[in-house]
Amino acid sequence: MSDAARPVGSTYRLQLGPTFDFAAARDVVRYVAALGVSHVYLSPLLTARPGSTHGYDVADPTTVSEQLGGEAGLRALADAAHAAGLGILADIVPNHLGTGWDTPLWRLLLAEGHSGEGGRVFDVDWTPALPGAAGKVIVPVLGDQYGAVLHRGELALVEEDGEPRLAYHDHRFPLSPESREALARSGGITALEGTPGVEESWQRLHALLEAQHYRLVHWRAGDGLINYRRFFDIDDLAAVRVEDPHVFDATSDTILRLVADGVVDGLRVDHPDGLADPRRYLQRLAQRSGGVWTVVEKITHPGELLRDWDTAGTTGYEFCNDVLGLFVDPAAQRRFDELDAAMGASPEPYAEQVRRAKRETLAADLAADAARLARRLWALSQAHLDVRDVDDRACLEAVSALVSAFDVYRTYVDPETGEAAEADVRRIDAARAAVAATDTTAPALLVDFLADVLAGRRGNDAAALDLITRFQQLSGALTAKGVEDTVFYRYRRLVALNEVGGDPTRFGLTVDEFHARNAERAHRHPAGMVTTATHDTKRGEDVRLRIAALTQLGEHWDETLRRWAQRDGVAPRGPVDRQTASLVFQTMVAVWPFAASGQAGPDLGQRLRAYAERRCARPASAARGTTPTRSTRPRSRG
Repeated sequence: MSDAARPVGSTYRLQLGPTFDFAAARDVVRYVAALGVSHVYLSPLLTARPGSTHGYDVADPTTVSEQLGGEAGLRALADAAHAAGLGILADIVPNHLGTGWDTPLWRLLLAEGHSGEGGRVFDVDWTPALPGAAGKVIVPVLGDQYGAVLHRGELALVEEDGEPRLAYHDHRFPLSPESREALARSGGITALEGTPGVEESWQRLHALLEAQHYRLVHWRAGDGLINYRRFFDIDDLAAVRVEDPHVFDATSDTILRLVADGVVDGLRVDHPDGLADPRRYLQRLAQRSGGVWTVVEKITHPGELLRDWDTAGTTGYEFCNDVLGLFVDPAAQRRFDELDAAMGASPEPYAEQVRRAKRETLAADLAADAARLARRLWALSQAHLDVRDVDDRACLEAVSALVSAFDVYRTYVDPETGEAAEADVRRIDAARAAVAATDTTAPALLVDFLADVLAGRRGNDAAALDLITRFQQLSGALTAKGVEDTVFYRYRRLVALNEVGGDPTRFGLTVDEFHARNAERAHRHPAGMVTTATHDTKRGEDVRLRIAALTQLGEHWDETLRRWAQRDGVAPRGPVDRQTASLVFQTMVAVWPFAASGQAGPDLGQRLRAYAERRCARPASAARGTTPTRSTRPRSRG
């Protein structure tokens, strides 16, 4: 066995980007090898959108990023690593691609529509509810109402690289082949120019835009209208149909060739819960990669086990949370409950806060996804006479209630057969029971029907299987947005516990429990990854442990927090409410050694203020400027 092929023992992750490319990574190979790790773990290395700082917005999955040094640079890095006794692990992103002009498949989608190659690759609902948008991709990018943008002359035809394109500020959109031919016959792009403020002068351009395979809409309407599946709610990360073998090949061949050539020695699969069929995807990946060591970024909740997939294990969020539990004193739970209440915490139980936040998310960020699922439920109900007489509002209520009641990211009912494992049936029935016990508005008959469909008890025709698949994909996105990105910033009793894959209500873990969990992991997935921090964890190890240490300080922290909260600036005398103050004060303690050393710099106060402003409000779309787009730095789950 070569050094590169040796088992993965420990990894050192390198975040590639504009300021740290393959050549820079090659320069640190000897340092990394001296640390005693077995493998260098690289962030995504395929071509991302220009200027990407993270690589998860892959633009061209068929090429290695030239920004990072191209395939030659990657091979040189691999040669250096292998010579030093290190293997190379690569992060791959099967769920989505970045949108925009720099993504060739996205250009094909907008230019050719459903019948083209892009239409096969991307996951688009071609029969959206928006009138007049059938067969079109709805792109929420405009900074104002379409008519206002059109009549101000902000939409313009431009000639670039010898072809006409639609320009909107720094965005570019292709024209269909038919439109390009018609434009050439009509006299070119100048023939469609209008006069800003003169509405009738823009009719010809409007007619051209109406003939495209896409429809541009105001970004504020996007969450309710968008008809392509996204990575969570990020408009410029569009999901692909990797369950289609053709799409799998188109998006995976390059990375698999690098594996076959011995350049890449292992894989980390990003966000498998977004896939229609994670089990078959991993099965196909294992077959095509020769069974190379592969881990998946599957986020399990406490007590949930990773399914029997073709993988060495997870990326280790569960271990991360278990380690933290060792440093939280369970005896302090009552004191922290009382302190949290004194700091203005909601008396609402955590489970109810989760349910409410999920419902809010479904009504806002994921509104289009929920509505799309409700329409599918409505159509399916027409074939079942016992639930036929329902309307779309009842279907939306049933979908929202049931999907909000799941206590895990998603189930894994087989999308090809409808067969449900016993664990899935238990989760589905538990969610149904939770709705019955807590939700007085959900239509019980329809919720029961939906639960039976999801559990495979109402047949496995194409409509039922499609509903099962879509529900499971929505469930994962909803947990990420409703829990990780919302409740984890509202529930502030001990914020170190608010970690990806964690349970903020689990206050500590005994040594015996920790060893038992490790033994279970070693038995089920001995080659899986364990970690105490990733680029996705919300706080670093040192920050989390300092916050956890507050549970071991007795009354000292209680007195300190109450004293700080009584100072000017905290409500009722100041503008900051007590719960916001609780989060900020815990964060201040966590970063204080860094700040006290002088390493934090003079802007620490501004950074804390920005952190509080972002984290203490309900997550919303990023601010838009003259080139509006929902664009946040995606976590690795994107």
